[in-house]
Amino acid sequence: MEKEEPIHIRLAILQRQIDLWVRKEHEVYYREAEKRINEKATEFAKKWNYIDHQDLLSKLLIELTVNYIAKEEKLNGYEENLIPRIEKLVRLADQMNDALDCLCQEPDTSETTPAEGKATTEKPELLQDR
Repeated sequence: MEKEEPIHIRLAILQRQIDLWVRKEHEVYYREAEKRINEKATEFAKKWNYIDHQDLLSKLLIELTVNYIAKEEKLNGYEENLIPRIEKLVRLADQMNDALDCLCQEPDTSETTPAEGKATTEKPELLQDR
């Protein structure tokens, strides 16, 4: 399999052109990032006083990093809760499989009568045809 050559893209972040070489399949992510960064910077510009775009980008970077950290901690919390639950589900599945194996095994329907010491092929009372 041939290694795909990176493609050249140009993003406009707060009126600054940024040239990048990216993998073709990742271009859509870069375009979405460009859109979100510019939208968020515009939102910040309406809320806060700023001297230049560096102020907006700094505030944007802080917010993105805080959100990333919060989501990372939330995911770690999910993982801590999920692992014991998954282990419990595995144990329950094993118990169910063991129970099914017992049910699926062919029961030995031959019985030995104590007086004769011979095996019979009679069905147990509960399984007899009615």
